[in-house]
Amino acid sequence: RRLGVSDFEPRMNTDQHRQEKNLVFDFGFLIRVDSWLCFLVAAEAGGNSLEWWRGAVSRRVPMQGTIIQINVSQGGLPKRPIAQGRIGAIGLEGDAQAHPQIHGGPRKAVLLIAAEVVDELAARGYPVFYGALGENLTMRGLDVRGLRIGDRLRAGGAIIEITQVRVPCGQLDVYGESLKGDLYDARVKAGDSGSPRWGRSGFYTSVVEAGAVATGDIITPVAQHA
Repeated sequence: RRLGVSDFEPRMNTDQHRQEKNLVFDFGFLIRVDSWLCFLVAAEAGGNSLEWWRGAVSRRVPMQGTIIQINVSQGGLPKRPIAQGRIGAIGLEGDAQAHPQIHGGPRKAVLLIAAEVVDELAARGYPVFYGALGENLTMRGLDVRGLRIGDRLRAGGAIIEITQVRVPCGQLDVYGESLKGDLYDARVKAGDSGSPRWGRSGFYTSVVEAGAVATGDIITPVAQHA
């Protein structure tokens, strides 16, 4: 699509905006520099000159969130909070799954869910709370709509990699039969990140590097797929 200055306004101050507001960005491409994605665009100014503009973007995803709760259980829902723990190769130490043939394993080692999603569901009357949806890490401030399969995140002292969107199971019906439809739809199932429900059901991750994690730790992308 054609990109306008509004795509980059968070990076501009008022004076820059006045100078740049009439530019039209005709094309661009993404490059990766460590944890940043940089966007290089050719800006057509006045129709007869080209300027190169470089700005850091990341699908509008805030680059840093906070782990506000760590949750474990001996199987099933809900998971209960602990103050700190260690993320190992197959997940949080002390955590277990009631149906390990479906949940858990190296590619479903840690489940992430956004606190903002839980807050919204609770405000709409669902009897949910942090840990109720079975997540291991409840995080705030990281926009799940911008996360993609293959993205790597640092969570406390661990590095985890998103492997798949969590498919809501029938256990969630205890909170209301309509809940699954509020978290997941056919577009998400097909891998369409443009769905308004993308990321709402949570993301499963594998563990790239084991490490300690505690409530209040930062969770932030370290490598993202374009």
